[in-house]
Amino acid sequence: MIPLLIRSVWSEKLDRETFLTLPTEEIIEITQREERPKVAVFVPDGSRRLVLAFTDAEPGTEEFYRLCATLPAQYLLKSLKVFFEHGLPTLLVPILSRSVLGRGSDYRHLTADEGLRCCRRPGLAELLR
Repeated sequence: MIPLLIRSVWSEKLDRETFLTLPTEEIIEITQREERPKVAVFVPDGSRRLVLAFTDAEPGTEEFYRLCATLPAQYLLKSLKVFFEHGLPTLLVPILSRSVLGRGSDYRHLTADEGLRCCRRPGLAELLR
């Protein structure tokens, strides 16, 4: 699907492949000229897949469980940076998603603690300016 933003910018239709090849500078120019999008929501998820992809932790172990709650935070700043580098002025990022709330109490607490720790990570304040 082509974002509505792109449809409003050019009289000709811009296909997805072309849009994905646009340089960051052009995307920033478009978002500034169109003054949208103004707000987006990013819900980090896929923690089990992330742990499986980047570690040797065995599923079902205490180490795997702990990494599922903590590893995504290490990649969160990099993810947030992409949104802001492309001109998005406001991004909402919930610490606890529906999938996390549906899990056990220990996992929810560990995830919430890690989310709050992430809010104090070096570099976050500079990113949000």
